[in-house]
Amino acid sequence: MCYGVQYDSVLQFISDVKDIHDSTSWGNYLENEFVYIGEACAVSGNWQNLSEKIKSSDTDLLLQTGAYEINKAKNIYDLAGNVAERTMERGKSWGSSWDDVFRGGSFSYGTGSSSAAVRCPNMSDAYIESFGFRVALYITSLN
Repeated sequence: MCYGVQYDSVLQFISDVKDIHDSTSWGNYLENEFVYIGEACAVSGNWQNLSEKIKSSDTDLLLQTGAYEINKAKNIYDLAGNVAERTMERGKSWGSSWDDVFRGGSFSYGTGSSSAAVRCPNMSDAYIESFGFRVALYITSLN
């Protein structure tokens, strides 16, 4: 799982080609409409082969990585929407405890989370199908 600073570095890397603070034009969010190219998508956790290939507004539709080419920035997919990314940073929510932080919003979120840079605290033990994580590769020198 990546640290928040690693996620921020990726956002900085893509910021010259995508707006990371308003991702409505390139993210898979609840109210977005677009045509996708993938053969399968998930609706309520069940993978289906949908022939229509149109994601309409107010439809929560989880797409396979690569199914929506506009969602790509410098060959990195799904930083805006699709699934919210769990990071190793911690955040204080609702004035009580420290929780995991999720970034980027998800297919089931509306315009309030339409930012690749959004930080959203959530319970660390929660299972929600619209949350995921990325693997971070750390290379050290053998010298």
